[in-house]
Amino acid sequence: MKSNYLYLLFICVISCLFVSCSDEDNKGEDIPEWNRFRTTNVLVYAHLSGQNLFSSCSYKEVASSIRNTVHSVALLDRTNAVYGQTAIINTGTETARESKKVPVFVPVSYSNGEKKIIGSTVLFPSTISEMTQYVVKNDCRYLETKTEAVNGIDMLFCSVSLNSEDLIAPAVDVFKKKVNEQTVLVGTVKRALLPNLESAITSNLTSDTYSFVEVENRNRDSEYCIFVLTSHKWAFRGVTETSVSGDLHCFQLQIESLK
Repeated sequence: MKSNYLYLLFICVISCLFVSCSDEDNKGEDIPEWNRFRTTNVLVYAHLSGQNLFSSCSYKEVASSIRNTVHSVALLDRTNAVYGQTAIINTGTETARESKKVPVFVPVSYSNGEKKIIGSTVLFPSTISEMTQYVVKNDCRYLETKTEAVNGIDMLFCSVSLNSEDLIAPAVDVFKKKVNEQTVLVGTVKRALLPNLESAITSNLTSDTYSFVEVENRNRDSEYCIFVLTSHKWAFRGVTETSVSGDLHCFQLQIESLK
């Protein structure tokens, strides 16, 4: 009888130790379970270099990929516009027409010698009610547009491309003023400038109110990389990278709106 009592006491003590260890291990684990019904897909089509998006493929190839991939917004990186005496030709509009989307061009810089406006095109599923482009510096712009993320959840989709060091500080100054709880910023930056960008964001934005993520890609030597900056109300969950044509890839970013 006594031996049975001691055995039961031993089991209880061991059980308490396991419960105590388990509780201790779970402390600080505040990452919520992934709710895919609250997750939006943002597509980024890019060479992650300075070349025009359509230098090695057709509009129809990209448009077909857009039509066949579930998403809320599509970003066409480096759809440079060429201007002449009579008109400006923006390659992004052809893809918008083929995919039946609403295009917004976001300039980065001008090249007078080549008569070219360097920039990207953002495609939205329908007519947008709000859109603002803020000056970063010179010809570089920061796009902010209200659109639906998923299942009736709105977001402020933002985009900017940073190709020189002198754009980092003014861009982060815009981030500081404009990033709020609805912000989902997807941009590109020269890989060599990424540490400077991350350092400037850390120094200027309040900690624990934002999330900054470098989106990993297969080519770790690419000239540019994709980054995501959101408020703490959003969580970057991952990326699926697929080849469209040659070295042009589609990056499907999965970003969840947290409750």
